[in-house]
Amino acid sequence: SCMIAATLFKLEDDGCISLRVDKKDRILEKNVLVIRKLSRFNYRKYGYLSFKISKLPVEGEMTIYDLAFKPEKKHA
Repeated sequence: SCMIAATLFKLEDDGCISLRVDKKDRILEKNVLVIRKLSRFNYRKYGYLSFKISKLPVEGEMTIYDLAFKPEKKHA
């Protein structure tokens, strides 16, 4: 979605994350976009789409699929 792309590009431009294409997905055998968190940031500045990324540890990674489609686990 355009909103996800805009959020990611703003985070990258501000030095909060880096983006790279990787061949991690063995199931679909397709390239995936990997988001790597470079520094801590307040997700409120970037909107709710950045919330999952903000919870990663610095140097933590997730795929765009995990960001956009994978539901968050509820903690009891």
